[in-house]
Amino acid sequence: MKNLNLMLALFITYFVGFSQVSLEDRNALVALNKATKGENWIVQWDLNAPVNTWYGVRIENNRVTQLELVNNNLSGTIPAELATLSELKKLNLQQNRLIGTIPAELGNLNQLMVLNLSFNRLIGSIPETVYNLSKLEDLSLFMNDLTGTLSHGIGKLQNLKHLVLFNNNISGNLPEEIGNLKMLETFQVSSNQITGSIPNELCCLNKLQKISLFDNKMEGRIPMSLALLTNLKELNLKENRFESLYPDELNQLSHIKQLHIDIKTSATNSLVGL
Repeated sequence: MKNLNLMLALFITYFVGFSQVSLEDRNALVALNKATKGENWIVQWDLNAPVNTWYGVRIENNRVTQLELVNNNLSGTIPAELATLSELKKLNLQQNRLIGTIPAELGNLNQLMVLNLSFNRLIGSIPETVYNLSKLEDLSLFMNDLTGTLSHGIGKLQNLKHLVLFNNNISGNLPEEIGNLKMLETFQVSSNQITGSIPNELCCLNKLQKISLFDNKMEGRIPMSLALLTNLKELNLKENRFESLYPDELNQLSHIKQLHIDIKTSATNSLVGL
């Protein structure tokens, strides 16, 4: 009888442990583990243990809400099955060895607030479906090898606070729809292949604290209306092809802590770095 009770207790523990997450969510996590060589992760998952014990996984109401595996030696591609984690709010796979493209299916994660795939080896363009993530607050894809343009669809991310895309190969002009991102605080697209001028719409985002367009191929005039960004603390426009003189209006930026601009002085017509 004691052995029977022990077996029953173990069965209940096993069942409850695995019932703490839906089978669909568990299968999605197993797909990630398989696609990224989980046996080589720094902190590995015991796939025979309850999901709530797996490193980097947070569960609420039997659903996975956070998946955070930063610098954990994930090597391989991002599986489309992650799109079935329909209650996921945070996906952070930063600083791994992920290759391939960003799955378009991630655009189905309509609860997602943080998408951080930075410091990997991802290629291809940002899927148009990502711009359907209406609750997204942080889109960090820096230090990859992404190409393509920054789509007009970016304007749909109206809750976005941080857009960090530096050190990729993104090209084309900055779309005027950036002006729809009224909550934006950080805009970093330095070290890409971006062309064209600074859209005036960027100057209407009064919550902006950091703008970095450093090391691109942008040209035209530096808008005087940047002076309207009274919360701006960092502005880096160096190593572009801007033609205009330094706008005196930028002296009105009282909160500025870092200002980096290549300018032409009217007296010497030479470049001066600030």
